[in-house]
Amino acid sequence: MLELTKPKWKGKLAMAKPMFGTSATQAVCLWDVLGAEKTKAWYTGLDANRVQIVPGNKQAAEAVGRGSAALALTDTDDAMEEVAAGHPVAIVFPDAAGHPDWSRLGTLFIRTHWRSSGAARTRPGHDGWSISC
Repeated sequence: MLELTKPKWKGKLAMAKPMFGTSATQAVCLWDVLGAEKTKAWYTGLDANRVQIVPGNKQAAEAVGRGSAALALTDTDDAMEEVAAGHPVAIVFPDAAGHPDWSRLGTLFIRTHWRSSGAARTRPGHDGWSISC
């Protein structure tokens, strides 16, 4: 998840404004796990990387479903609605191996993909599926 501040993700991430609900909870969890300075640096890095701030997690999931974002930080229920609606998304949980407390964060990514002959592939222009912690 920390990788989202790298240039390859510039302008490709959507997330809810981290002032309410689970987005605020995520911010508090990051603060607890990473500490104040690393959390501030991460949010500053997302801002510099042109993260798309949307009103809520539903809108973040919908941004991926319609293709205006390649990746979103969102809730499970909102991600599942995009899958159920048949939109070209996949649910990806971050790899907890890179940080001993990472699995506590409960962050969910959804990622766009397209299907060809039943195989999931990344949408052209959005290379790779891996996100490291």
